[in-house]
Amino acid sequence: MRSLITILLLSLFSLGLAQSEKKPLSNDVFDSWNVLRSSTISPDGKWVSYEINQQLGDGVLHVQASDASSDMSIPRGSGIRFHPQNAFAAFMIKSPYESVRKAKLKKTKKDKMPKDSLGIWVNGQSELVKVGRVKSFKMASSREGVSSNWIAYQLEKALPPPKDTAKKDTTEKKVEKPKKPAAKKKKGGDKKATMVILHNVMTGDTLQVPAVSSYTNSENGRYFAMTRVYGDSIDSVRIVLFDTESKEFSDLYDDQGKAQVPVFSKDSKQLAFLASTDTAKVKVYQLFHRNMDQSMNTVVVNQSTAGMPDDWAPSEHGSLSFSEMGNRLFLGTAQIPEPEPKDTLIDDEKYHVDVWNWKDKRLQPMQKLNVQRDKKRNFQAMYDIAKGKFFQLASEDLQRINMTTKGEGKWALGYDGLPYQRESSWAFPRKQDVYLVNMESGEKELLMEGSQYTYNISPNGKYLVWYNLKDREWYGMSVAERKEMKLTEGLEVNWYDEEFDIPSEPYPYGIAGWSENDESVFIRDHYDLWKIDPSGKKKAKNFTKGYGRENDIRFSVVRMDREQLHLDEFPLLKGFNKKTKEDGFYMSSKKGTPEALLVSDHRYGFPQKAVNADQLVWTRQTFEEFPDLWTSGTDFKDGKKLSNANPQQEDYLWGSVELVYWKAYDGKELEGLLYKPENFDPNKKYPMLVYFYERSSDRYHSYSMPMPSRSIIYPSYYASNGYLVFIPNIEYETGQPGPDAYNAVVSGTEALVEKHSFIDKDRMGLQGQSWGGYQTAYIITQTDMYTAAMAGAPVSNMTSAYGGIRWGSGMSRMFQYERTQSRLGVTLWEDQERYLKNSPLFFAPNIKTPLLMMHNDADGAVPWYQGIEFFVALRRLDKPVWLLVYNNEAHNLRRWANRKDLDIRMKQFFDHYLQGAAAPIWMEEGVPAVDKGRKSGYELMEMSKRK
Repeated sequence: MRSLITILLLSLFSLGLAQSEKKPLSNDVFDSWNVLRSSTISPDGKWVSYEINQQLGDGVLHVQASDASSDMSIPRGSGIRFHPQNAFAAFMIKSPYESVRKAKLKKTKKDKMPKDSLGIWVNGQSELVKVGRVKSFKMASSREGVSSNWIAYQLEKALPPPKDTAKKDTTEKKVEKPKKPAAKKKKGGDKKATMVILHNVMTGDTLQVPAVSSYTNSENGRYFAMTRVYGDSIDSVRIVLFDTESKEFSDLYDDQGKAQVPVFSKDSKQLAFLASTDTAKVKVYQLFHRNMDQSMNTVVVNQSTAGMPDDWAPSEHGSLSFSEMGNRLFLGTAQIPEPEPKDTLIDDEKYHVDVWNWKDKRLQPMQKLNVQRDKKRNFQAMYDIAKGKFFQLASEDLQRINMTTKGEGKWALGYDGLPYQRESSWAFPRKQDVYLVNMESGEKELLMEGSQYTYNISPNGKYLVWYNLKDREWYGMSVAERKEMKLTEGLEVNWYDEEFDIPSEPYPYGIAGWSENDESVFIRDHYDLWKIDPSGKKKAKNFTKGYGRENDIRFSVVRMDREQLHLDEFPLLKGFNKKTKEDGFYMSSKKGTPEALLVSDHRYGFPQKAVNADQLVWTRQTFEEFPDLWTSGTDFKDGKKLSNANPQQEDYLWGSVELVYWKAYDGKELEGLLYKPENFDPNKKYPMLVYFYERSSDRYHSYSMPMPSRSIIYPSYYASNGYLVFIPNIEYETGQPGPDAYNAVVSGTEALVEKHSFIDKDRMGLQGQSWGGYQTAYIITQTDMYTAAMAGAPVSNMTSAYGGIRWGSGMSRMFQYERTQSRLGVTLWEDQERYLKNSPLFFAPNIKTPLLMMHNDADGAVPWYQGIEFFVALRRLDKPVWLLVYNNEAHNLRRWANRKDLDIRMKQFFDHYLQGAAAPIWMEEGVPAVDKGRKSGYELMEMSKRK
């Protein structure tokens, strides 16, 4: 017995020793902490590929057997594609990160920078084929029929030959050679054109095509087409076609001017391309079509085609494509541009002015942001190949077309938002007129004027289904009979988002899909799926038998085949338990309730299915478990874990998370998340950070990736460093976003402090970004409960922000304050007091909490001057405040170095106020502009110098 006690004591001691050897997460681990990307499964389901990449540095491509029996890893591999018949796989191999970095330091010219390579892996062989200096590759992708084993790849520009460094013999007498007249430099041709290699992976046959500008292939890989530009002062273009069956080249097109690389029909029996013989800068294009069993191209659409608007032609900026069965050819058309007048003025003689007109449909900033898009704007048109007819579908008055049956259906929907564009600055949801478009005649019929919700047309075009925002019911209409009916009348469930809390009409949960032949439409309520007859003849059925609502489970459909137009008769379901946060997969059935296949205390990613096998890949995660890749059959039995992206996590302290509940000041029951350090001791006192953004508790099982901050705190990082982290949900009423944040956040903080003695109420911090940054700024004007606060990109003055511009989109900010996230519900002039009482700036004298802010000078979402207004007010009031402004950065930080800098400064700030650490120099003395870029100010002040 005594020996058993000794063994137990030794075991406990060893466990404690192992725990103590773990390290807290630090800033220097972020670069190498891995992310898993680009997972895919081979068509036969036998191979799974995925990339494990460092956040800053090189990654590894894994090609692993789905039974986990073998794993091939390719350093720096990326973008793998499997051959449709599983014969081989091809991928790019990126240049080493350090090589690229060193070349950038040396300011190496672009052509001489390290270049990527191509990798080819043949199924069943261990050796890889590698080709250096490759730009891109193309190969077969067809899911039907037999695909060729040919691959095409384009090489980078050839490097110049190395200089002759041999010492020259200077003993020979130089002989002056007569000078030749200087050769005229050729202006024509494509200087970026390079060699394309055509390679049969299985036989080894290899062919070269020099000076290729662009290239493509048919889906089954039988044909490869390449454009080659040549000429002197006037360019000519040639399109070369390679047939992999005959191994013969042919000239598809050869003329002066310009041509685009062709597109192929899905069955590879047709191709089409745009070309122009104009040699001037402004070119007028024609659409060419060819059947592959013929040797001639036919011009099928040009500016003179019947039905083409006056002075319009096919547009080079339009998208060219065939319908699924190859019966139709879609293109973009536009007005023929006028030649630019010759510039006869120097810059000093030109005026530069933006004219803002109250009648403009779009504000000038929005127009300026979209100048290039507007210049390239084109409108969808169609050429009916069988009928030999052209139809202009979209126009300046009907700019968007939504087709059915992958372009083969009789009907399409058209949307026109132009009449309502001016009011989109303040109105939400935005309005549009909805049209029914006959694809066989081009005729258009107005269905709904000023609609605020997009119609849904069934896959085969038989029915229209839409949600009415006013009465919050679903409607349907037979396209043939034009008979409208209410589909959900009498069904006592809500079809709108029950958690919707902004001052506009709530959106519906949406349509999950259609059954075969348009017989039924699947519509979601908050929990369940309903199977509804779009004709209104049959009674609606709760497809999930009410199981979701009874058990707090929200069901959604898993589309196993994203190319399939309709849902399977009994589709796979994903179910998330709103109460317990369990997640998993269920099989639907005709008679019974959904059957659980795999349900657990995890968060699951939507699975991918092999095209030709019942094999799946999916991810699983929790707060502590990285979302690694798993595989199984479609029954989810005997799942195997394939990846292990971050084994080093075992060496670091992490944490745990629990759901917490409390009653807010207004009586509402709220929930949130509380994260604790891994070595948590309930008898100790811990500092606590409070972070929030709308609702977050459904992320209970989400992994917290260690990474430098873009603007927020990450629970794993701070829990690892001895902090508690509390993330409360916030619920809103119209007109009081500030008080509502206070109601939820402060009540939740108080409830936790009262319940848990391990929270040190004298060491609590507050942090939020954007909308959370605004609420952080507001809350500290109402309470001094928090020892320190950090606000990223906060709105401080809703009166000045209201009339501003969202520079990222060029839109007015009015709609946001009245109808969306800011939730004020009225104009500024209707209720000035509402704007004032929700603005932190007007309560600045109340603030006693030291505040760190970040607001960047290229912020396109929240104007930079909002941060400046708050900073200068607090500065004048002699409040402790700091403002970090990252130059040329947007709303959230993008550059890695800036993110790491923010992470360091934010943690130093909280460590100083909540952990008693010394203050860094940047907090005490600042960083003068003359020292910018030379001194960081990270160094900690000596304790004796602390103020």
